[in-house]
Amino acid sequence: MQITVAICTYNGAQYLEEQLYSIMTQQRAPDQVVISDDNSDDTTWSIIMEFQRKYPTIIEAHRQQKNIGLNSNFAFVLSKATGDYIAICDQDDIWYSNKLEIIEQYITHNPTYNIFHHDENILGKKKNDTTIKERRFWLPYQESGVSIGFVFNRLTGHKVVLCRTLLQYILPIPEEVFYDWWIFVVAAIKGKTKYIDIPLMDYRMHSNSAYFSDVSKQLTHVTRPIKIALNAFSKVDGINELDKNNLTQLIALYENHTAQKFDFKLFLFFLRKRNYLFKDFHTDEKGLVRQLFLVRLCRAFSKW
Repeated sequence: MQITVAICTYNGAQYLEEQLYSIMTQQRAPDQVVISDDNSDDTTWSIIMEFQRKYPTIIEAHRQQKNIGLNSNFAFVLSKATGDYIAICDQDDIWYSNKLEIIEQYITHNPTYNIFHHDENILGKKKNDTTIKERRFWLPYQESGVSIGFVFNRLTGHKVVLCRTLLQYILPIPEEVFYDWWIFVVAAIKGKTKYIDIPLMDYRMHSNSAYFSDVSKQLTHVTRPIKIALNAFSKVDGINELDKNNLTQLIALYENHTAQKFDFKLFLFFLRKRNYLFKDFHTDEKGLVRQLFLVRLCRAFSKW
């Protein structure tokens, strides 16, 4: 089995050396590391070149001549992967030394699955870079089926390892859809997902991380990205009838939806389908109390 690590960089010099060291010193070494720098104007490229000189047979480095954006850069990196499986990495993740070893074990023992994701610990400057435990509201996504995923991403890109055969459906990545959201929906339709309940990395949560910065720009303007994404998702073949019906209704409802305003028709849609759409939403409450909580959740989603 060959494993490729796919990395996109942009002005990530501050943490890049630590990240690349954690990848290149894995107990199970990567077979290929593809790095594409999106025309950084700091010392990112010189750091990449330093590592490439140390590992010339493993690291394949590319530098874009102009800034092409996160989605296009990730599509480029994925297209260069030659491994049977591709592990996606943000530019400042810190991998635990056994990450690839454990992933290979899970792939070997779960041959019917073609996409894997795992737990992580989160680092943050506010606590002197000590680990912050994430409060989890959603159970980790497993198996297949899109469910709430048409309006809410269930897979974070830097925790994903996918079979290269999925690239025939993933590429090209639509320009204005978050790359990992696109991967999730395609995988939910075309693949089968396995969750690894083991923290295999530290994720550094800060404004310069590729994923965090891209998401935070649009966090208060989710309606437009959802509309664009819904239309992109409708072009994926093989959606099951339940999800296809939900997608058709969502496209129609969002055509007339006003951002950040309560939408009664959208609320009714979520309310009627709450037990399917929010089946993975974790609460300690049971029975009627949980149902009342889900009603509040439906109201919140109807403003998106």
